Amino acid sequence: MTNKRRTKLRIAVLSGGPGSEREVSLDSGRNVVRALETGENKSRYIVIPLKFRDPRLLMSRLQRIQPHVVFPVLHGEFGEDGKVQALLEVFGKPYIGSRVLASALAMDKVISSKLLHAEGVRVPKEITPRSQVNLFGGVGSCIVKPRNGGSSVGVSIVRNKKDLQKAIKLAEREGEPLVQEYLSGREFTCGVLEFAKGKPSALPVTEIIPKSKFFDYKAKYMKGGSEEITPAGISRKLTEEIQQRALLAHKVLACRHISRSDFIYSRGKLYYLETNTMPGMTSTSLIPQAVRAAKMTMPEFCDRLVQATLQ
Repeated sequence: MTNKRRTKLRIAVLSGGPGSEREVSLDSGRNVVRALETGENKSRYIVIPLKFRDPRLLMSRLQRIQPHVVFPVLHGEFGEDGKVQALLEVFGKPYIGSRVLASALAMDKVISSKLLHAEGVRVPKEITPRSQVNLFGGVGSCIVKPRNGGSSVGVSIVRNKKDLQKAIKLAEREGEPLVQEYLSGREFTCGVLEFAKGKPSALPVTEIIPKSKFFDYKAKYMKGGSEEITPAGISRKLTEEIQQRALLAHKVLACRHISRSDFIYSRGKLYYLETNTMPGMTSTSLIPQAVRAAKMTMPEFCDRLVQATLQ
């Protein structure tokens, strides 16, 4: 009698990394591993958690494991910037998420904003060194952030000239600083899933109400740091506008499988802020919340990402 039992696929879940978002990545990794080891996924996958700090050791570990699919759950440096994606391309194994170029484009807030602005999407005004002279007498407050970075690490709202250099130095710890006009308003985020190639769909919109001044690192990852409402209690018109803009960002930046774009609704207008190509997957992260609102479980969600990668 022939043994027709299906061979389990080996899934390497990458987490950790060398950047400042390492702890969040480890938490995301644990949540993904849990989902891939739950329910019917148990019979489909052998899940191999691969935590690392030094990228130079990653290739040799992957060669020993020889996974069928790699599931990176890395944030910030060597996660969303295209570097790990380039390594995985060399490795020649299917991996979940956007490819090298899309990852690098989305990570760069200046380039991604210019690309979306060229498509008619409103973006915050960039404050150049020359325009900083009249900033606090005209535009008012500004926001300083790393040009490449995530999880709001190194981000400051500046309301007076004397604090500007301090904020720039804080952002420089994560890389090149970016200064933009500060827009106060309602904050929204919207995920996009692309299980079938070329057929992305928008998740329910989430409104974020931070308990602090803005949606900073603590508000994102500490329990009770913010109130997140999914689906957002807004008009159908605004919901559709946010979803259409999220889908447009996913397309323009050439994202794959999953992305999450952030917006602010200020003075009656919607502004695009940034796109995350490897969003947080912790139990309190925004994509898992939106997935639940879309009537999908985390095990089903992670399984569908794996299957999309194999197509």
